[in-house]
Amino acid sequence: MGQVAKHAYNGVEVPEKQLGQMLIAAYGKNVYVAQVSMGFNRMQVVKTLREAENFAGPSIVLCYCPCINHLITGGMTFVERQQKLAVESGVWPVFRWNGSMPRGQRLVIESQRKIEIEEFIKHEQRFMSLQTKDEARFNMLKQKLVENIDEVWSRLEKMKDM
Repeated sequence: MGQVAKHAYNGVEVPEKQLGQMLIAAYGKNVYVAQVSMGFNRMQVVKTLREAENFAGPSIVLCYCPCINHLITGGMTFVERQQKLAVESGVWPVFRWNGSMPRGQRLVIESQRKIEIEEFIKHEQRFMSLQTKDEARFNMLKQKLVENIDEVWSRLEKMKDM
């Protein structure tokens, strides 16, 4: 939300789909779902892939992978920095859902929101180009992004009890 894209010259207004949360809600204890980020914690990624492989049922591991269209400051050399910033800003929560675990232990959230969203978006021209064009719209969409992140995290916290 807030990024300038091919068909959203004035910034994307809709939040991205939370595929991980959608799969958990749809399949519950019959699925293994995780979100990972190599730039945040490589060992967590390895652990997650092992768990997913050993799960007796369908498994999906979603990885945060910036691409060249994100227009990262400094280029693709700084992908791992952006991955870490995405996690620490709350844009990409890192978690593991293991449906075979007992109720209340199925969801493990392995990241925390440690930094403000500005620290993440300032390194990607896909966001910052809107600030140059229309600062008021940029600020409005940035606020909507923060609100969306709050909603995503709130739903994750509620899923801990499932």
